[in-house]
Amino acid sequence: MPFHDQPLFEFNRFAPWELFCSAYRAGREGESAKSPIDRLHFNRTMLLFAFAAIEAMLNYMVQRLGTSRGEDKTSFIRNKGLSDKLAYIEAQVGQAIVRTEFDQLMEDYAFLRHEIVHFKRTDQQPQFHVQHLQPPKLIQLLQVFFVRSFVATHGEFPYWITGSNYSGFNGNWRDLFLSNNGNGFSYTLGRMGFPFKPMCGPGSMDFAGAHMATLEHFYEIHSFLDRFPRDVEPISHRFPQSPRLVRRWWMSTVMEAIEAEVYEALGRVRSRPKI
Repeated sequence: MPFHDQPLFEFNRFAPWELFCSAYRAGREGESAKSPIDRLHFNRTMLLFAFAAIEAMLNYMVQRLGTSRGEDKTSFIRNKGLSDKLAYIEAQVGQAIVRTEFDQLMEDYAFLRHEIVHFKRTDQQPQFHVQHLQPPKLIQLLQVFFVRSFVATHGEFPYWITGSNYSGFNGNWRDLFLSNNGNGFSYTLGRMGFPFKPMCGPGSMDFAGAHMATLEHFYEIHSFLDRFPRDVEPISHRFPQSPRLVRRWWMSTVMEAIEAEVYEALGRVRSRPKI
């Protein structure tokens, strides 16, 4: 049996999350790129991962909702286009999810994505436009798409759509792991001083409905995290090795500083290998 036909299930894997993170990281790095070739590289990477994330999200929602009249789910996912999948999902949940944002993504960015993947031109027009993309605009459209999709199918959106991620699971500060809103993110917001609504604080059953259930909630959470003065949530001196939310998780200097802070809190001396 070919390796790609063999099922494999791993902990800490979720395709929409992983692909979204890749698009978000590339967008942030493209935004701060210093040279034209770096901007082209990161913007191109952002485009490819953004559309991979969109398709992964649509496929996930189809799998979650199922298909009608006994239609084979695998065939539906493999053979239908993005617009067809979104139309089906919207019919299943009984509402338009992201039609305006989705149409804008398709109109403004799908052409460039197709030109990258199926390059046939003799001029350099696609590279020029990709190089001069504005990453925040595409990332914001992607975030809106994800927020409204999750709210329509789950009733709440996950914290990672803000772009922040957790590290530190099992003491590994160089990798990310997937946490959750109620038992993870709500407590993080508490340590950061987030202004919760009454009776909707960390660990509350009403937290998600009060703070993670609308696009307006997303903008409030996103704005709060952006204003926080550090790249990482405050350390818990009682549990210094507990995972922490990190804003610029792709930067090695940020992750190294977090790791060093943990070692210091544990009263250890961090040894560095000789070069």
